[in-house]
Amino acid sequence: MNATWKRSTRLFARRAALVGHVAAYPSGRVRRAVRPPTGPQWIHEIKHDGYRMMARREGTGVRLLTRNGHDWAPRYPLIIEAVAALPARSCLIDGEAVCCDDNGVAVFAKLRQRRNDQRVLLRAFDLLELDGKDLRREALERR
Repeated sequence: MNATWKRSTRLFARRAALVGHVAAYPSGRVRRAVRPPTGPQWIHEIKHDGYRMMARREGTGVRLLTRNGHDWAPRYPLIIEAVAALPARSCLIDGEAVCCDDNGVAVFAKLRQRRNDQRVLLRAFDLLELDGKDLRREALERR
């Protein structure tokens, strides 16, 4: 796993476009560096080896949106089941769809093979909306 980082004050600042009735929030992009920055303005997260996804729960069901806006919900039933079971009317979760080996390490080859779709999990790292409330202006630590 590679450590990646983003400046917390700019995190998800550009997530605002609407696609039909589904809010689409462009994913934050990360950059590699020789060593991570330090200081209180930086938040570090693990870069998992998977597909970036937005899990969108609404009254009509759950969608899994890719960066290009495709709904991959039919591919990953375990994620759909987990998001549907959350105690919320609606939510938008930013995360990484991963398929892990027996040690819990994400292995991209397992994800690409499509034989493991029933075992794909969502490693969530941000809650952008909950029960109709946009949380993007809240501090990342509170979300």
